[in-house]
Amino acid sequence: MDIDILKSVLSENLDAYDRSVNGIKQCLPAFEKECSDLILEISSCETTADADRIFDQLLDIQTMLSGLLFKRRFDIGKKLEDLTREFDRLDDQYIRDYWFKKFKDGETWPEST
Repeated sequence: MDIDILKSVLSENLDAYDRSVNGIKQCLPAFEKECSDLILEISSCETTADADRIFDQLLDIQTMLSGLLFKRRFDIGKKLEDLTREFDRLDDQYIRDYWFKKFKDGETWPEST
C-alpha cells in the first residue's frame, strides 16, 4: 500500500477520533447534571418503589459511563467515576434501598471512600 494513502487514512481517522473525544467530553457535564437532578428527585420520593423508575434511569446512565470508563479507559472525571463505581450494582434492590435511605438523609452524590 502506498504510504501517502496510509497517511491520508490515518489523518482522517485521527480527525474523527478527535471529534468523537470532544463530543464525549461535551456530554459529560450534561450527564453529571442529569444524575444530580435524578438524585434530587429520588430524595423527594416517599418510598423506594416510587423511586424505581428514577433508579432505572440512573442505571442506564451508569451503564453508558461504565463502558467509557472500563472498556475504553476514558477519563470521565472523579465525580462521574465515583457514581459509576458506586452504582455498579444498582439493579439490586438492596443497593437501591441503601441509596434511597442515603438520599433521603440528605446525601447528594455517591462518593467513593
